[in-house]
Amino acid sequence: MVAAYLEARQPREALFLFERMPHRNTVSWNGLISGHIKNGTLLVARRVLNAMPDRNVASWTSMVRGYVQNGDVAEAERLDAPQERGVVDRYAR
Repeated sequence: MVAAYLEARQPREALFLFERMPHRNTVSWNGLISGHIKNGTLLVARRVLNAMPDRNVASWTSMVRGYVQNGDVAEAERLDAPQERGVVDRYAR
C-alpha cells in the first residue's frame, strides 16, 4: 500500500500509512526513501533516512542519487554516509 500511494504521487498518505505499520524492515524504509525521492520530496526522504534505525548501502545510495538527480551535488557530498573499505583495501594488508 505504501508503494501504491507513492506511485500515485500521494507521499503524505504513504508516510501516514508507514507510520502506522506495526513492523518495518530495511526494505520498507528504503522503499519510503526512494518513493519520496521520486516524488521530489527530498526533505522528507532525508528525514526518513535520519529516523531509520538500520541504514544500509541502498539507503545511502538512494539519498545521494536523489540529491544528484535534483541538482544538489553539494548536499550529496555533505551527506554523512559511512565510509566502507573496498575489497582491494580490505585484503591488501
